[in-house]
Formats: sequence, C-alpha cells, structure tokens
Amino acid sequence: KQWYQRRVGCDEDPGRHDNIKLSIEALRDATPMVVYSAKTVSLNPSDENAKNNFELVKQQWVSEAVRLRCDVDKCVKPSDFMVESERKVRDEVDAAQRLIGPSPKEALVNVSMVQKITNRVLEVADNELENVGPCEYKTKLQAEKTNLENDIKQTAKATNDLVQRNTTSPDEYNQSLTNVLLFLL
Repeated sequence: KQWYQRRVGCDEDPGRHDNIKLSIEALRDATPMVVYSAKTVSLNPSDENAKNNFELVKQQWVSEAVRLRCDVDKCVKPSDFMVESERKVRDEVDAAQRLIGPSPKEALVNVSMVQKITNRVLEVADNELENVGPCEYKTKLQAEKTNLENDIKQTAKATNDLVQRNTTSPDEYNQSLTNVLLFLL
C-alpha cells in the first residue's frame, strides 16, 4: 500500500533538533524520579502525598514524552516512518511465527511489538487524516486504516487463543500476522 507516501511536509527548523535533545535529557532526568515515586506509592499505598507526588512526576514525564514525539514526527517523513515500521514489523512477525510452536508465550512478546508499532502507524494515519480535506486520498486512507485496525484485532484474538490453547492450529495466528504485514508492504 502506498497511502503513506503522500508527504505533508518535513519541518526543517534547526531549533526543533535542539528541542528534541532537551526533551531527551528531560526524560532521562525524570525517569528515575517516576520510578522512585512509583516504588514509594507501592510501599505506602495509603500515603496521599506519595500518590500526589507520583501523579505530578508521571504527568511531567508524559508531557515531555508527548512533546518529544511531536517534535520527532515533524522531522520524520511519513514515508520514512512507514518503511522503518514495515521493517520492524516484518522482523517481529518472523520471530513470532518461528516461536509460536515451541514457545507461544515468547511469541506473544513479538506480537505485542507488532501491535505497538501498528498502533503508532494508526496514530500517524489519524494525523494524516486530520491534515487533508475531502478527497479520494482521504477516503482510501480511512479504508486502509479501518482494515489495519481489523487485522490487528484479529491478530490479538488469534494470539490469545493460541497462547491459551483454545486452538491447536497456528494457521489462524500466522494468517493474522501476515495480514498486518501485507498491509504495511
């Protein structure tokens, strides 16, 4: 599918690169605080101050992560993002299909990565849909997005069934992963 090759624009603002570096540093600094606050809450679940502190540092971390993602999105062309997503999904699908027979629970980790990448692809598609007016491209993109959502749901169900041994054949599982991969090709 070539719906992702339409380029809305790549922000070449040199200040954006500095913002990215600052966000990365802020996340590195904030991560230990979030972990420490979470540990404090887990040791003292009734301590309101601990809960409030955790919520505060968590929100700061999330805000910084969102800002970083937005800055990176403006620097990466959708086509480059899709090519890299396709490569990563292909690697994860191959690993999951190899592991499903001998170790279904390990294959689940790979399927989780496929789902995570696919969810990010869906976010990019949503952003693209917001940036275009009514046209044939938008109609096609919406249809492809819906197909991918359905494929990833099938993958989740097939994986869950196989891991829980509700089915003995990995064929449905393998086909559902292949459908997600084919979408990205």
